[in-house]
Amino acid sequence: MSEGVVIPIDAAKEQLLIFYGEDLTSVMQSKFGVRTILHNMEKAGRSGSSRKAQMKGVKTYSVHLPSGVEVSVWKDDLTTHRVDAVVNAANEQLHHGGGLARALVQAGGPEIQRLSDQIIKTKGNVPTGEAVCTPPGNLPCKFIFHAVGPYLPPYSSKTEVEKASGLLKRAVHNILSLAENNKCKSVAIPALSSGLFNFPLDRCAIAIVKTLQNHNFRRQSPLSEVHLVNNDDPTVSAMEKACREILGSNMSYSRAVSTTGTSLGVSSLQLGSITLRMKQGNIEQEKVDVIVNTIAHDLDLSSGEISRAIFSRAGAKIQHEIKKFPCPSVSGKVMETLGHKLNCKYVYHTVCADQSTRPTTQILRSVVKTCLDKAVKANHSSISFPAIGTGNLGFDKTEVAKIMIGEVVNFALWNNGKKMDINIVVYPSNKDTVKAFQEEMLQHENKQTTKSSISRMQSIANKEVSGYESDETTNGGPPSIELIGSSHCYRHEACRWLNNICMASDKHTIINNHILQFGQREHKQLLSLQSKWKVSIREFLQNGQAGVTITGSPSSVKGAVLGVEALCCQAQEEFALTEENTMMQAVDPQASGFLKNYSMKQNFDNKSFYQRIPSERTDYKFPGLKIHKIERVENPLLKHHFQLKERQVASSPKLLYQQVPMQFCDLVCRVGFHRQFSPPDDQMYGAGIYFGGSVHTAMKMAKNLGYEEEYIYIFEAKVLTGKDTLGSPKLIVPPAVGIDPLYLYDSVYGGKDTHVIFNSHQALPLLIFTCTRMSPYV
Repeated sequence: MSEGVVIPIDAAKEQLLIFYGEDLTSVMQSKFGVRTILHNMEKAGRSGSSRKAQMKGVKTYSVHLPSGVEVSVWKDDLTTHRVDAVVNAANEQLHHGGGLARALVQAGGPEIQRLSDQIIKTKGNVPTGEAVCTPPGNLPCKFIFHAVGPYLPPYSSKTEVEKASGLLKRAVHNILSLAENNKCKSVAIPALSSGLFNFPLDRCAIAIVKTLQNHNFRRQSPLSEVHLVNNDDPTVSAMEKACREILGSNMSYSRAVSTTGTSLGVSSLQLGSITLRMKQGNIEQEKVDVIVNTIAHDLDLSSGEISRAIFSRAGAKIQHEIKKFPCPSVSGKVMETLGHKLNCKYVYHTVCADQSTRPTTQILRSVVKTCLDKAVKANHSSISFPAIGTGNLGFDKTEVAKIMIGEVVNFALWNNGKKMDINIVVYPSNKDTVKAFQEEMLQHENKQTTKSSISRMQSIANKEVSGYESDETTNGGPPSIELIGSSHCYRHEACRWLNNICMASDKHTIINNHILQFGQREHKQLLSLQSKWKVSIREFLQNGQAGVTITGSPSSVKGAVLGVEALCCQAQEEFALTEENTMMQAVDPQASGFLKNYSMKQNFDNKSFYQRIPSERTDYKFPGLKIHKIERVENPLLKHHFQLKERQVASSPKLLYQQVPMQFCDLVCRVGFHRQFSPPDDQMYGAGIYFGGSVHTAMKMAKNLGYEEEYIYIFEAKVLTGKDTLGSPKLIVPPAVGIDPLYLYDSVYGGKDTHVIFNSHQALPLLIFTCTRMSPYV
């Protein structure tokens, strides 16, 4: 029976789903076997607007410029704010599809978008820094000024910000000129470019306020009021701070919102029952339940700044205790000792690789997740991490910040409500690291990952609901997405993947060997996606893995990523249908009674050919793994072809194992094992289909596959290895046994228990094990 989980979404996810819902739906179904239903999407803007309409505007600052113009800061809804002209944060195409622009159009009516389209048709795109005017539709003002602010990539350099500041100031000058030309007495300006356009909030506020200070207002200007209007506390605070510093503190209004100091002063995030703090200080002085340490492979606590500081304070007994663990230790392992003389109960010692070791991001994600899981299972309420890998290991600071905070956010989504304080402690002298973490936390703050939305997500996500629609949880409520599927694991993977897509920055890589099967049609579609989203799409083939790298603005990258994922899913489905049809055509219906009722039509219902049946067996145990689910695979079509092959191979089949990424598990059940589903990093025994004689070997070969996934998917299969010989990297088919080039070995081998076949019919999937690691790396 399919079950669903309903997840409330924030503004960033709402925009993604509204724009790319069709691609997203098909990708979720293909990758995860999860059906998606979007609830209250169309209502989102209207309901949000109506909620905001009830907001009472609050003026938090006011001052008069020498020209007599009053500049004030407001916390209010721009769609209902009472002024002569409202400013919209527009893009060059005047496509008002997301954020503030969408809210204004939904409140003001379709006439705004129609008139904007007319401007683009007659005059072309609006250059960055310019502004144009349209009537307001149903909004309570006389005009809308559509101003195009500059876009910046995430983590922009100082030079890039300086260059963009000039364009932002130009946009504000043009807004003020439009207001004067249209005889407006008042105009409301939001924080242009600070949201999806990635302009640092503090610098944005400074640029806008300095422009107001320096603008040459006309001697008898009709403009008497400039309102800086935003509806979220951080932006209101940043605007007020800039006004106080640049224009002075002459105002008599009481503070209506709390400040965060500076835009980079965000030091905490409330994620439901989880509190995440970024602290500047010495981690060895933390007073928490658990301190996380980074330790070298030789377990010597005297090497490395963090480890040495912890060792010095904890005393010699901690070194003696850690030496009880096997040495050298593997990357990603987490070992627990007592805190000894530290102000903590326990220390989690983590082993990380240096930057040259692959895959560093996988290891870092696993370390953070393992530490959090261990802490919550042991009922600890507080844990402190260092900025793992940013010192001698040489990890990129912004990447570490993104991964660590991202893992905490993912942990918060699925935490069962237990309260926990999670600290990331950075030495104050490491300014670049401090900045990287503060900026990443600010991004999450701006994405509205608030206490209320996460809390509701936790409470609903942990309650599995039957069916696919519930009036109680969806109708009339906030925007939400419902994920429906037969497996909790798959729904979990889908939610995690969606969250990672929403957090995509200006660069994203997709690895999928079906890209190698792209033809002229698919490449035309790639070019179309590149043009549509104004991104760069680069294909690559490296270490036997094909993929694409997409670069551009974050919002554009998201759209292109879903478009490319949809192409890959389409290619996978076409490959599967071709394989199934080929196998069907090779079947003699008279000799194959178990298939006689199936149609030979071109596009049959593939679901009728295989089943994944839950197994109640409990006799399987894999070292270092926890088995969550076992399924038996039954596919009469695959079994028929395997039995035909079995008659040709003069030996009994072996029970072997292969790890497969989740998105290809159903394909294996449908069409068997193929090399593009699970290629090892190093194909040193030939370009074939690799199996391990043990789960450990199978996982070792697939160590870089599915690293974004929460679960590990292992197939047990019957494999016909037959007459075999040692493999070599140049093989694309088995070598000849003797001088007859048509008489080939059945398979090749390598190492202790690695086996490689070159014909998919020599393997029959029997069982699928869904597992998680009990330790980071097995």
